[in-house]
Amino acid sequence: MSFKGKIFKEEIKLLTSADLRRLTITAVLLALAIIVNLFEYNFTLAGAPIMRIRLGNVFLRFIAVISGGIYGGIAGVLNDVICHFSNPKGPWLPFLTIVEFLKGFSIGLLWLGIKKVNISIFNIIYAVVAGICVLFGCIMIFLNGFAPDSILFLCVGLVSLAVIVPAHLSSKRSGNIRKNQRDFNLFLKLFTATAIPCIVFEIVNTFAFRYVYSITEKAFLIYLMPRLAKEIILIIANTYILTVLLRVYESVFARRKGFEEA
Repeated sequence: MSFKGKIFKEEIKLLTSADLRRLTITAVLLALAIIVNLFEYNFTLAGAPIMRIRLGNVFLRFIAVISGGIYGGIAGVLNDVICHFSNPKGPWLPFLTIVEFLKGFSIGLLWLGIKKVNISIFNIIYAVVAGICVLFGCIMIFLNGFAPDSILFLCVGLVSLAVIVPAHLSSKRSGNIRKNQRDFNLFLKLFTATAIPCIVFEIVNTFAFRYVYSITEKAFLIYLMPRLAKEIILIIANTYILTVLLRVYESVFARRKGFEEA
């Protein structure tokens, strides 16, 4: 069976073998996400929403990690719809709700594909891909200017390389070095699984706002840059939280062999 086939097989296994415990945890996490996200922060520019900060999205990411992409996607849809109609801050855009499903689904699938990859191989691939993104982004900016695709490659590469430094230093603090190294490896994999979908779909969302609010091409970059900066900061912070949550989940709820195979 191909690598892609194994990922989808694991996703189907997670979907069909969900026990009461996992469903309960998923429901609690979704409730926490909705409650926290009801107090979202919205910023506008020239009458159009420039960015929205939802601090409860870390719980949605955790659902995708422990319960799979389908549950992660459904949780994203429910969170978006309930939060919007409970506290509307503008027109409801079904396209953005679909994007929330795709984001949760993508994170779940990526995590299933990444979590069992040998860490030495993963680190090499991670560094090479990040370096290629930086190089490709610089070349595209030199040739085409600050186009969205150029910015995407450059941001993904720079952030991927930059995030290694503080995470690696924190793993070397005094204490159990072996445990800290495991935490660093887990952080790196979680960061990869969440950063790629979140950054890609943040740009997709910005494109949607561009056409809904008739934003010009030059103004598009003014909207895109702060949204990307916000998303990158949240991704890093959420990944630290996810690392802690997953360690707690493993130690409290998932000591049996079934979790490792799920």
